[in-house]
Amino acid sequence: MKRNFILEDLLSLGITESQQGISVYELGYEDLKHELIMASFRQIDIQNDQNKWF
Repeated sequence: MKRNFILEDLLSLGITESQQGISVYELGYEDLKHELIMASFRQIDIQNDQNKWF
């Protein structure tokens, strides 16, 4: 059930393959979590002053 939730989130972001080129349907729970985290980092607008580190 947790796996399906993360899978739906990835698909809603338009991600169908991992960074290694593997279909998200073939990934395990931990790999799906990793891909979702990486996708969320790519969505951050670093030009916005609130999102800058320095």
